[in-house]
Amino acid sequence: MRRWFLLAAVAAVVISGCASPAATPTPDAAATAAALAVTYVAETAAAAPSATPIPPTETPPPPPTATIPPTATATAPPPTPTIAPSMTPTADFLATHSRTLPPGKISRIRVINHSGQGVHLLFYTDNWFNEFTLGDETTIEVPVATVYFYGYLDSGKYISNVAYVTDDIHTWVVHIYPDSAIVETP
Repeated sequence: MRRWFLLAAVAAVVISGCASPAATPTPDAAATAAALAVTYVAETAAAAPSATPIPPTETPPPPPTATIPPTATATAPPPTPTIAPSMTPTADFLATHSRTLPPGKISRIRVINHSGQGVHLLFYTDNWFNEFTLGDETTIEVPVATVYFYGYLDSGKYISNVAYVTDDIHTWVVHIYPDSAIVETP
């Protein structure tokens, strides 16, 4: 039996030696290049310095705010005396201004009183003026010019404004309110 075993072993070695050699794999150039590229990128990323976090700095606390000690109870200031307004033109004004409209283009200003009280008004330009007390509404003729006006309500409130009257076709409108005078341009 030993013989048979030895003979079988020798035959197996001889037969296996006669077999064709094992095939060697063909290298894939694209796969090799891709593998190398991935390796290089990984090595480069590993070699890059990492961001070092900036350590936090201590912020000093704000300085204490000054505390104002409470004072005695505030009292209202004494009332100021009311001075009755005067609409009387001065002598200098009357020397350089006339109630008669100057020659040239004439336009209109419609004055509407929304204040619910009497209004004393003075309209004027560089050489003309017109003063009157207004009830509810009136329309006055004015020269085509820059027309200034001021006045007082019966309550003593002072109002003023200016109307830039630029033609003789339209009518400008002045609205008088308890606290203001608004010019409405056409």
